[in-house]
Amino acid sequence: MKLMLPTLALLAAVTFASAQAPAPAPAPAADLQKTLLASSTSLFTAYQQMDQALFLSIIAPDFVYVSKWGIMGPDELGGAVQACSMSGFKISDAKAHLLSPDTAVLLYKAHQTTTCNGKPEPADLVLTDTFVKKGNDWLMTVHTQTASGQ
Repeated sequence: MKLMLPTLALLAAVTFASAQAPAPAPAPAADLQKTLLASSTSLFTAYQQMDQALFLSIIAPDFVYVSKWGIMGPDELGGAVQACSMSGFKISDAKAHLLSPDTAVLLYKAHQTTTCNGKPEPADLVLTDTFVKKGNDWLMTVHTQTASGQ
């Protein structure tokens, strides 16, 4: 009987532990990449269509844009792109990295056909978009782009 009591207690503890709901698993890398890539694509689409509502729907309140034009918030960026026109873009080589449960980065390349003030902008870009998770949404907080050496 002495041996049975500890065995029953152990069995009860194992049964109780296995009945607990498992912690939610983090989103698989492919799902995260798909989500972030959709937002980055929306950023280019918003730029191409000059769609401020779409742009504002994907960025965090503290959004920062970093490029050859300098470091700008949404208001400065909106003024800077008024003299620009994008006729097309293509995103490639995207790779997502989860930095913490609420922070992720998307690295990718883009080819664009854009002019600003009548002059062509660099066609090939290398980009980094940093996202923060707010509730169930991933919002872009930093967009960094540089001309590719190609």
